[in-house]
Amino acid sequence: MQTSHKHQPLRKGGIAQAYKALERYCARRERAPSEVRRQIAQWELSETEARALWEHLRRERFVDEQRYARAFAADKLRLEGWGRLRIRQALRQKGIAPHIIEQTLSALDPEEYMTVLHRVAQQKRRQYANHPHARQKVQAALLRAGFEPEFIEMLDKSET
Repeated sequence: MQTSHKHQPLRKGGIAQAYKALERYCARRERAPSEVRRQIAQWELSETEARALWEHLRRERFVDEQRYARAFAADKLRLEGWGRLRIRQALRQKGIAPHIIEQTLSALDPEEYMTVLHRVAQQKRRQYANHPHARQKVQAALLRAGFEPEFIEMLDKSET
């Protein structure tokens, strides 16, 4: 059963059904705690039942803020070519605790980070190869991707 964004009325089985549904929801992929809380709120549970369900999901590690943040950051870096600044902003928007965000960003492999920066820069250089302001366009694209200005400047100096 896939949960939707509408209220999920409790059927026979009540709270047990909510536990199973939310465990499945969390097991499909890593979820931000805020996503899980929204799903819990969609079930017609008392405050006590909702709190107990949340604690169960955390205790059984269906929800783990740090694990989610690490997976999110790694995916955005590797797959989307995002830099630390953009990853930080996205994690903030998802309600991840600031200390977890900083731990996550500092745990990113510096070598992999620079490899991704070089890859994105190369893609953008090819994209803007015939543009009269290609260098500025590449720099702006790297800033939008969330790479730090000092790394962009360092890359620019090393490749000119």
